Amino acid sequence: MFIKQKLYNLQSRFLYSIYPKIIDKYLQYANYFAIRKLKQAKAKTILVDSTIIHNAITHRTGWVSTGGQMWGEESIDSGRLSRIPIDKKFQQKDWGSIKYLPSIAYLEKNNILILCDSDELKDEQECHPSNRFRPTGWMDYSLFQDVKFKTIKDITYPVVINSWQNINHKNERKNRLEKNQKNNSLYQSLVEILGVKNSQDAWHITVANDNNCYCFLTMDYSLIRSIESQKGHIAIKSLKTKVMTPETFAKTFSLAQLHYKHLSYHDASFFVEPNLSISKSIKKR
Repeated sequence: MFIKQKLYNLQSRFLYSIYPKIIDKYLQYANYFAIRKLKQAKAKTILVDSTIIHNAITHRTGWVSTGGQMWGEESIDSGRLSRIPIDKKFQQKDWGSIKYLPSIAYLEKNNILILCDSDELKDEQECHPSNRFRPTGWMDYSLFQDVKFKTIKDITYPVVINSWQNINHKNERKNRLEKNQKNNSLYQSLVEILGVKNSQDAWHITVANDNNCYCFLTMDYSLIRSIESQKGHIAIKSLKTKVMTPETFAKTFSLAQLHYKHLSYHDASFFVEPNLSISKSIKKR
């Protein structure tokens, strides 16, 4: 019994204290040539789309049952809260990009990349449930939770002091973008090319371009296809900012890939279940 407990303690120490450091070292050495390429290309500032923020959440808090136990004369369901990876097998089309997000996060934390959001992107996210774009559970984990985003300020975006008031964000955004279309020739051209349904993305691209971002990073594949189909248009050819998926960006600069399950023990001081996955059989908390 003593030996078994000793082995358990050693295993826990390795997983919680040592293994995360090994993974960080791997990302450091595996991205050595990528860092050189990024510096040579002066590819530093990136505007990050909401689709990336959503897919960077890789673990949720789940309730793992440990079976029934008697409490007096009653049988109760015992268990524990744990950090559990989200099963992303249903998003195979996204996996090509998700596997490079750990490297992108690592490069930001080491001042190689500057990841940006914007007033309009943050407003866009406010219209969705909070857990769609940020960890909300006690043991949730996002690859970007320690990333310090630089917010690109938009002079056309109003400062709402009383944010508790009943404001229709969608209508406000629609009116704001219509006004921007009249005042910004690049944005006007992009809306004409990409269509009104892509007007928000057209504005994100315009903001990225006006602020000298290397690229607008997105996992909106329909937008990528639209840009690609119109690559010969003068407005698209005039863009200094590229529109890229994490996969395209990673392959351009030889970023290392890593399965997000290897980061299960980062910033963890509680139960972790890397071999399980969030599904209908596990209660989310």
